[in-house]
Amino acid sequence: MAHRIQGAKYFSYPRFGIFDTVFGTMTMHKQREILLALGYYDHRFHRGVARYAREHGWHVTADMAYGGNIPVGWRGDGIIAKIAANDALTRFVASTNVPVVNVGRATTSALPLVLIDEPRLVKLARDHFRERGFEHFAWVGQTPADPADRPALFVRAVGPTCAVLDWQQARGRQHDTWSAQRAWLVDRLKTLPKPLAVFCWDDAVAANVIQACRAAKLATPEQVAVLGVNNDELICDALPVPLSSIDTDMEGRAYLAACLLDRRLRGHRIPARTLVPPKCLVTRKSTDILAVPHVGVARALRFIWDNVHRPITVVEVARVAALSQRGLHKAFTKHLRRTPLQEIHRMRLLHAQRLLRETADKITAIAEMTGFGTAKSMFRAFRQHLGTTPQQYRRSMHDRDL
Repeated sequence: MAHRIQGAKYFSYPRFGIFDTVFGTMTMHKQREILLALGYYDHRFHRGVARYAREHGWHVTADMAYGGNIPVGWRGDGIIAKIAANDALTRFVASTNVPVVNVGRATTSALPLVLIDEPRLVKLARDHFRERGFEHFAWVGQTPADPADRPALFVRAVGPTCAVLDWQQARGRQHDTWSAQRAWLVDRLKTLPKPLAVFCWDDAVAANVIQACRAAKLATPEQVAVLGVNNDELICDALPVPLSSIDTDMEGRAYLAACLLDRRLRGHRIPARTLVPPKCLVTRKSTDILAVPHVGVARALRFIWDNVHRPITVVEVARVAALSQRGLHKAFTKHLRRTPLQEIHRMRLLHAQRLLRETADKITAIAEMTGFGTAKSMFRAFRQHLGTTPQQYRRSMHDRDL
């Protein structure tokens, strides 16, 4: 299994069984007793730990998944935690005096952490909105004071005019009720410039934004495009407008946390903080829009996106946009800061990456399906723009899913 550690290199963690061979003899280890300490539940987190436990003969105590009560008196070998505050659960975990790895957000304690790489996540969001031509942005959700946290990074990425909507900071002395928060969000969304790109703390917040847009009679995504985080399909696909979201690979991070805990239990040192890049951005209807004021550019973009599977040319794109090639180049450079040819190559590359992640099709077939024509051309594009080969890219995505 390979994961990006500290945003730098890929390190492989071996799969340990419950048997070790010592001087040619087989020795059976005591079964590990592992606790899930859950400040909040996520089925993908549970699944990732359960998968590692099944492969390595652990017994996992997951009582908190159902009752939520702190398991006072528990005794075992190690803990995989999902906690995000310096609260009673954090203090309980620290009091057990056993190795711990936390997949929750950073806390004031000294627990080893497995975290999403926030700068990479924010870059995905920014690029997704920029590619669609948005110039007005908003952040909705928590706004911690840490300048390295998600909202601060997003504001810096898109510019200081980004509106920041944090109910807990804005409500003042108002009662913290669902109706008060909904009314406030509706009013704020109405006042912001359109078309507006909204990046949300997580999918639950994004779902509230979509519903608030409906209450405000604002069309999604035509007037307000909404992007969530975590790609929780139970939320994303159960909305009137399906939600685009960044997949933070929660199951993979939980599996990696279990692997790190296993190493710690075997006496190895592990990093104090391990960063895992987001897996991908899953586009659904909530951001499927081109917010480009130039009609010709918008028409050209839609044509490129819809025909990326075939070897289209700039001549064809200019004809669809009803512009000369020179006029098209000038308009693209002004509104998108890239040329029509660069956009064609970029979309081919994105389409090829998706097929490499999601299918088992051969490289030659994918090259034909993405307009590259030949495997050699696709190989050259991957080397130039991603610094890897199509085979290496597919392998790295497969390793992350193990």
